[in-house]
Amino acid sequence: MKRAIAFILSLMMVLSVLATGLAGEVSAAEDLAFTLPEIIPAKGIEDFIGEWVFYLVAAKDGRTMTREEMLATEQVDDKANVTISEDTLIIYAPSTGELAPVKVEFNAENGSLKAINEEADSTTVIYLTDNGMLVFFEPDDVTREGAVYLTRIEEENG
Repeated sequence: MKRAIAFILSLMMVLSVLATGLAGEVSAAEDLAFTLPEIIPAKGIEDFIGEWVFYLVAAKDGRTMTREEMLATEQVDDKANVTISEDTLIIYAPSTGELAPVKVEFNAENGSLKAINEEADSTTVIYLTDNGMLVFFEPDDVTREGAVYLTRIEEENG
């Protein structure tokens, strides 16, 4: 159980988990073709529901790591994902399997989603972006420079 809690906390602190991969192995933000999207209010919880994968990690110092770089340096596995339903967020990673879900609450006032880990007494706020991604920020980062972007797993048609 401690291992599951530690991994759930890593969702909230993924920047520090991936920090070792950011040292000397990634490009500066200005070299990246990715334009950081704007946060927009979600219309409802349905904007968050689905399966998501890590797309980009942006550290406070301007360094970034794309999904391809994370896979190449084995920072994440290609099967690792985050699944959000109307009432839970579940992280899956092949090395740990499916972990205990954390509670989610949609905030209609600002269109964000809270992921609440009651066992660890911690909360992460997840936002929708104008390009359909999700983003959450390093805990206590009021500058919003330390960010993790998730992209939706597209379902294959026929």
